[in-house]
Amino acid sequence: MINRRSKRTRPTTSSVAAVNPSLVQQRWTAACLNVVRDLRARDKASAWRGIFGRPVDPVAFPDYLDAVPAPMDLGTIERALMAGRYAEAAAFAADVSRVWQNAVLYNGEGSAVAEWAAELEKMFEARFAERVPPAKGETDEMEEMQRDLKRMKAEVRAPRRVPATAQ
Repeated sequence: MINRRSKRTRPTTSSVAAVNPSLVQQRWTAACLNVVRDLRARDKASAWRGIFGRPVDPVAFPDYLDAVPAPMDLGTIERALMAGRYAEAAAFAADVSRVWQNAVLYNGEGSAVAEWAAELEKMFEARFAERVPPAKGETDEMEEMQRDLKRMKAEVRAPRRVPATAQ
């Protein structure tokens, strides 16, 4: 007797959302946690010793809060993810981007801190793109673009009718 395994496919994010929206949130939250933990580990292992992993010390840098109106750090982001404070992955990504923007705002473009922030930002963008599933609206937009592209390709391949000319 041959034992055949069934070919089960993994449900898409949109089909899971229709059944259990909280499961979708759990998936992207877990993916975001992995991303932020990777960033923190890389930052901590660097010569900067985790400069972006905790809030800036206002005693050590008394002018920081004057220069940076909305402070943010990776540790605060990780705790917010674990507490379920993000309604969507885009809000998480916006806070991570704010970390890099604040580094440039306070330290200046071209500073060593800004360069380190840019390196971590590249890492973030790559990991976020590969690990965090797109939101429903983004998926719908991509599908619509793919349909439009398919239609355009079909139009290009279709034989062209040459209008009859009067002789």
